[in-house]
Amino acid sequence: MVNVNDLRVVRTQSWLREALIKLIDQVGFDAVTVQSLTREAGINRATFYQHYRDKYDLLEKSMNDMLTSLQAEVKVSDMKKVQLDIHSLEALFLRVLTIISRHQLYFKVMLGDKGLPSFQSQLTGVIKANLYEVIGQHFSSNPQQQIIQDIAITYVATANVGLLTQWLTGVMPYSAEFMATQMAHLFVEGPLQTLQQTST
Repeated sequence: MVNVNDLRVVRTQSWLREALIKLIDQVGFDAVTVQSLTREAGINRATFYQHYRDKYDLLEKSMNDMLTSLQAEVKVSDMKKVQLDIHSLEALFLRVLTIISRHQLYFKVMLGDKGLPSFQSQLTGVIKANLYEVIGQHFSSNPQQQIIQDIAITYVATANVGLLTQWLTGVMPYSAEFMATQMAHLFVEGPLQTLQQTST
């Protein structure tokens, strides 16, 4: 049997996290107050403090939960099955983009001008961790090779977060399928070769 109290907790926390994102989008995080959060969520201050210490605690747990959920859906075990070819990577990128699309407003706000740089940094870290799983199985782990892997993975992860940001803040002008295809080609072929292929 479902505990009614648990449902209330989940519902209240959901309201507060939705209120947080809406207010960050409107005024930026610095201007958000506990009073504005409770007013937006339709609860009282006492209820807020039953769940969070302050707005920073709410923000931190909101980011952790979202990124943990993303990581859980893109399982490490699946990463180890990904091959370094266009088709496999396209399927992987489409899966990630589909998950992000389900939380479009959250990622759009948090990666936008009024979002938090720490979220972008943490998202980059999640992508890097997955890329290490994908790439690490295909190359040797000698020190010189590891240095090159680190540089390549940092480059790809940072570029992908930039693409995601542009896609989301541009009101998603392209489909997830189109973006997944472009990201896969850029990953395998690099930007110059991808540009040359599209110009012929």
